Amino acid sequence: MTRMDPARGKVLAMVAAWLATVLVVGGATFVVVSAAGRDVGQVSALRTVVVDPAASTTSPAATRPPASRDVPTSPAPRPSTSPHPDATEAGGPPATRPAPRPAPSSRPPAGAAPSPATHTASFTTAGGTVVATCTGSVIRRRSITVRDGWRFEDELDGESLKVHFTRDDGERATAAAPSETSDGDGEVELTLRCVGGVPTAVS
Repeated sequence: MTRMDPARGKVLAMVAAWLATVLVVGGATFVVVSAAGRDVGQVSALRTVVVDPAASTTSPAATRPPASRDVPTSPAPRPSTSPHPDATEAGGPPATRPAPRPAPSSRPPAGAAPSPATHTASFTTAGGTVVATCTGSVIRRRSITVRDGWRFEDELDGESLKVHFTRDDGERATAAAPSETSDGDGEVELTLRCVGGVPTAVS
């Protein structure tokens, strides 16, 4: 039987002590970690238990919106078709309506002079017939009718109308009216003016 070297024995003893220390430390660490894990799990479970009942005790009605009551809705007011009352019925001042406009009058103003009337007269001579009109003091020739075998020439200056008849065959002419002149050689001359607004033969 061989004897163990004392130095080698010391080394083995140190290794064994080191292994024992490692085992002890590792075991203690494992125990501490396990205990801490259990504590954490219990706290989490406790928190979960505390939170969950609060959430579960919440009434479903609390999360629902309040039920709307059936309030009777009145129909929308319809526009009134009745005529608007006068302001006097509502207690306000009387309504003023525009006065009707007078119809335009065709009569001239009172201060304006009336327009002169037009008068017409006819004059018959040996050479033909003359029709003239007068508007105030202005004379106008309306028509001249010549007898067969006669011709005429007229002159109008606004204030008087002169008509000269001449016979073509050279026979002697006689005055057919006191206002006409005849020289007896187939010529008749008639002069007209407005007297009082009426055509008048003058000598």
